[in-house]
Amino acid sequence: PNGFTRAMQAMGVTVLHHRLSFEDAVAATPGRSDLWKQVAKGAMLRLDLPLLVPGDETVLYTDTDIIFQGDPGGYAFPCSDIAVGPEFQMDNYTDVNTGVMVINLGGARAQFQGLREWTQEHLETVPDYDQGAVRLYCQGRLHPLMNWKPYWGVGANAIVVHYHGPKPDEFSNPGFAPLFDHPVYNSLYSASPDGYRHYLAAWHALHSELLAAFPD
Repeated sequence: PNGFTRAMQAMGVTVLHHRLSFEDAVAATPGRSDLWKQVAKGAMLRLDLPLLVPGDETVLYTDTDIIFQGDPGGYAFPCSDIAVGPEFQMDNYTDVNTGVMVINLGGARAQFQGLREWTQEHLETVPDYDQGAVRLYCQGRLHPLMNWKPYWGVGANAIVVHYHGPKPDEFSNPGFAPLFDHPVYNSLYSASPDGYRHYLAAWHALHSELLAAFPD
């Protein structure tokens, strides 16, 4: 519990306090830095979702660095376990991104033991935290519009926009000029400066709306 969780609860959010079910294995992983272990303990929490949420319905998971541009409730997403979309390349479902997932809780729960065991066995080498296990065990494909990235440009029908890579606070306001100098981030930004300007403007508009609604 902290100021952030209390602020979320004041907005009506249900906060679940949870530690990764295999946190001890992460902490004991040889050859990994303390920073990697701390990130892993957070990123891999997604694998525990079937343990945290009861029932067999299909649910939507998102990271916190997203905004909704449409209502996903108006769409049907058939899924037998976990459906994920592409990461950097819009048509590449080999390199997937778990920042947005549609999860069939019953199906994912049936896969959970395998997901967790595979992840624990590969903690020393897995390059992308939870995404390695999800890529291996789950075949569901989520449309790119459900995990749209600013570096893909302006998606007229994008439902969930994910600030994957540089975050809104890493750009000037106003002006939206990059405040970073990092090879990967520079490459993403250069792929579509117009996309970034469009979705940064959308983020700041939403941010201002939330500040007005929740001034404390």
